Amino acid sequence: MRNSPEGNFDLGKWTVIRRFRVLTNDLADGPMIATNAVGIPFLYQTYTFGNEGFPLMRCRSITPKRDEANPLLWMIECRYETADLKGFTGTDNNAGGGTGTENPGDYENPLLELAEIETRTEKYEIVMDSVYDLDTQMVTACKNSAGEKFDPPPMKEESRLTLTITRNEPMTFAHPYLDVYYKDAVNSDAWGWGLQPGQAKMKGITAHRVVRQLPNGTPFAYLRVSYVMDLKPDWDLYILDAGHFYMEQEDPLGNGQLVKVPKEFKTDDQHPRIGLLDGKGNKLPGEPQGGTPVFVRFRPYRRIPFGLLNLPTNWAAVQ
Repeated sequence: MRNSPEGNFDLGKWTVIRRFRVLTNDLADGPMIATNAVGIPFLYQTYTFGNEGFPLMRCRSITPKRDEANPLLWMIECRYETADLKGFTGTDNNAGGGTGTENPGDYENPLLELAEIETRTEKYEIVMDSVYDLDTQMVTACKNSAGEKFDPPPMKEESRLTLTITRNEPMTFAHPYLDVYYKDAVNSDAWGWGLQPGQAKMKGITAHRVVRQLPNGTPFAYLRVSYVMDLKPDWDLYILDAGHFYMEQEDPLGNGQLVKVPKEFKTDDQHPRIGLLDGKGNKLPGEPQGGTPVFVRFRPYRRIPFGLLNLPTNWAAVQ
């Protein structure tokens, strides 16, 4: 039509509208037949007209209307638009986020859509069983001015980074089996994002069924799955080696055979107290006034390879 095309170009959103006139053969022909006429674009087709074209602007909607004066005549409006702006939680909607990235063919096959990534920081309270001593410039147990370990130890606030990867997956993927298998597991491999083994713990996997109507009208069912991981420098636990007892070698039978027997930590006035150990069950040398505390390493989470999930491993492969 003569008033076609027309455009509107806003920051972050480009729009072009093309209008067509289609003459059908039968009054029983409806909007589906009219929009299938030769020359009418298909949904999600890239914009081209005359000497211009723009691959990032696609046909998002087609609106057919019957002419009141001539029922065989249809007026068809095709709207081409760039992708919607990605969500942003800040105060300026034009900051961050930006226009979404569309992978070629992803509308005809939702499984080709690029994954979406989100990182955020969460805060927790944890036990403060070690501190940096400003006098000795060493990491030491959290003790009072008399050198005695606090019991119970004080708490401190810690920030933790969370990584969320959301993508489309086939209906044949093994959910919820994967959700159960990877729950609370830690990566045993350097699978991506610069993360080394032992730094990512799977917080949870959620999946829900989605059905999308393709441009040809066929429904396509798939899974929308989110992988949520907590990130730390190391998910092994380092617990201060301390307790009420320590082991000491004695010869209880007087026959020269030394055996280890438990001894209770006591104050000068013979009251029970918490004492420091050397990592082998013995009293820490210099305890309670000195000595470098020992932290025992524990591995509470099983480690399995995250690379088997075939998740995106860098920012270039995501929305």
